[in-house]
Amino acid sequence: MYVERITRVDFTTGQADGPDGNARTEGYSASIAGKILAVHIDYGDNPPAPTTRFRLCDDHDPARETIVDLDHQDENVKLYPRRPLQAFHGKFLTDQDGHHLYGHYIHHGRLAATLTHANPGDFAIVTVWIES
Repeated sequence: MYVERITRVDFTTGQADGPDGNARTEGYSASIAGKILAVHIDYGDNPPAPTTRFRLCDDHDPARETIVDLDHQDENVKLYPRRPLQAFHGKFLTDQDGHHLYGHYIHHGRLAATLTHANPGDFAIVTVWIES
């Protein structure tokens, strides 16, 4: 019998540095592997600048595919990110009505969390739940 394991990983972006409305920071998770089930973003300087942009991506992906992208988001939030499924030839998979089918992001390595267009001192605490 196969029992799946859910791991919780917490990390921070660190404090943003730069001018008001244009400060930036980036932080990295420990190395993890599995399906990303959920992501919680807790702004430590709540609320951050209303212009703040948060991005979470795979640090080892050459394309840096974005897993979470929040623009002008200044409230704590929990998300369940999914991506459109693709066939081996790159076409998106759809159901009989033409709607895209979605699945979990599969991840191996570090995650990178970035805050841009923030105020100095703004930061985020990121919690990610991974199924391995």
